Amino acid sequence: MKDLIKNTIITLCMALLFAANARAQDTIYCKNKTRFPSKVEEIGLTEIKYKHFNNQQGPLIVIRKAEVTKIRFENGLVTELNPDKYSAHQEAAIIDKTQCIKTEILSPITGDVVMGYERMLKVGTNLELKMGLIGFGLGRLAELARGSFVKGGVKFLAGQDFVVEGLRYAHPLKGKYIKPEFILSTFRDYDNLDERTTAMALNMVFGKQYILGNILTLDIYTGLGFGWVHTKDRNSYYYDGFVAEPYYYSHLYFGRDFPLAISGGMTLGLIF
Repeated sequence: MKDLIKNTIITLCMALLFAANARAQDTIYCKNKTRFPSKVEEIGLTEIKYKHFNNQQGPLIVIRKAEVTKIRFENGLVTELNPDKYSAHQEAAIIDKTQCIKTEILSPITGDVVMGYERMLKVGTNLELKMGLIGFGLGRLAELARGSFVKGGVKFLAGQDFVVEGLRYAHPLKGKYIKPEFILSTFRDYDNLDERTTAMALNMVFGKQYILGNILTLDIYTGLGFGWVHTKDRNSYYYDGFVAEPYYYSHLYFGRDFPLAISGGMTLGLIF
């Protein structure tokens, strides 16, 4: 009987000691739904320094404050770490969304409809493709021709925006860029369907893309390069001419004697 009482007392003491020890730990809750016991040493402006609860003589560990939702201290006090809505870290909510579909905002009034797609290849390098349907839209330019064009190039972001802490990129679709771009356009004169025009250009595009409301992109750009045009009818007669000179829907071209090609526009995109 004495042994039973003794063992019961020992078991209760151990249970109480374990409960007290468990309660004496701090708990850090992270945005990725994980939590872990710790001994919080310091909460700074951007970082939280702590030691692992089971290795309090070990090294000091640092975690970004933006990755933590709350801390429950050993005395039961809970500190909520609510994000600052004006903080640059808000873009972290879409940092893993590296693709967008987009459209040329002004294309309906220039005689075509343009859709595009952009995705990140690696940090600082994005692929962008566009396709336009000629003869759709508003105004006189939409009535002159029927056809299509494609544009494609690789964006190299220069001076991309950073978050100061850790020099982390704000968003892989955001920033100033340069883009070598190839353009191929083909269309028929609406009044003379026997006549087909093929236009090509190689441009160097300069632009800047903004992030709006963490869901949209706004891209403003202009391009400059060299072009070539071939116009031919079904009777194999060809000449260097213009349908709505020097406008070729995908770009401007100023003729064989002065083969300058110019492009430009403004796109609005949806991030996903």
